[in-house]
Amino acid sequence: KTTIDFIRGRSYYFFGDSLWNEDEVGQAFYLRPARTLYRLRDSSSIPGLRFHLPAIVCQSKHILFMDETTNRVPANVGQPIDLLVISGNPPLSPVDLTRKYPVKQVVFDSKVTPRKRDYWKKECDSLGIPYHDVTSHGAFVMKLR
Repeated sequence: KTTIDFIRGRSYYFFGDSLWNEDEVGQAFYLRPARTLYRLRDSSSIPGLRFHLPAIVCQSKHILFMDETTNRVPANVGQPIDLLVISGNPPLSPVDLTRKYPVKQVVFDSKVTPRKRDYWKKECDSLGIPYHDVTSHGAFVMKLR
């Protein structure tokens, strides 16, 4: 399951699979500990956070969320892409995307198949793009200021 918490102050905005709403064990193990540690409360919005999926803009950072539904390089992405989040099995690759936009960082979520992840890691290495694999390195944290 995919989950992203956008945090500002003591508020968070959840973006991810609706399946998390039904997964009490997953919430208790993965989501609640950090939210409790930082004393966060759910918010219906975060100032400066705008969704134009697959593009997300938070403050001045441009995030692109690619999954199975992303079948072309979107036109509504800011340049450069500060963070590319790859989920599942999108038909595009980082190479396809970098032909149009420079990418600063890639994150592979746990829905990416091992074979696809290994292939894309090699592509990122050849392009000199740093990446983070949540299956081997845990949660990815990025300051968006």
